[in-house]
Amino acid sequence: MSRDNNLTKNQLRGIDLVVKSVAKKYPFVKGWTFDPTWKTFEAHLYIDLYVDWDEVSKFYDVKFKPYYEDVKDKKPLDNTSAILSFFGTYEWDSPEQQAHFEKSYNSGVKLKNLIKSLYQSLPEDFQVYYNHGTSFPTKSLCSLDINHYVDNRKQE
Repeated sequence: MSRDNNLTKNQLRGIDLVVKSVAKKYPFVKGWTFDPTWKTFEAHLYIDLYVDWDEVSKFYDVKFKPYYEDVKDKKPLDNTSAILSFFGTYEWDSPEQQAHFEKSYNSGVKLKNLIKSLYQSLPEDFQVYYNHGTSFPTKSLCSLDINHYVDNRKQE
């Protein structure tokens, strides 16, 4: 497999357009950056989304876990792969925590699927492709995927 990681202006603009469109539906999304591992996986473009955690709380109507409520205004929260990981309760076996886990998982899947489908609908010159196969090389569309959610205060 091979992919040219020297992306064109249009290919970078394609990712920008997708993230800006997502931010209209999910106003807590504030931007993106390539995940540090993005060049490792040729069939996937892994990005990290910058999010405002207070807006995530309002959007999904969830409360911060007590620990994060105490520290969130003092320092940026760590990167996470689950959109609602800083929210909910500490009662692991409770029905409330199970419902929260399901809401977190389903919310993340919806957001990731929206990014993938928007990226797939872009014009070809705004997308990134990779080649695979030796005898009959095939050009295939890379999948745009979220790797982490990053505290907006870490944005450069």
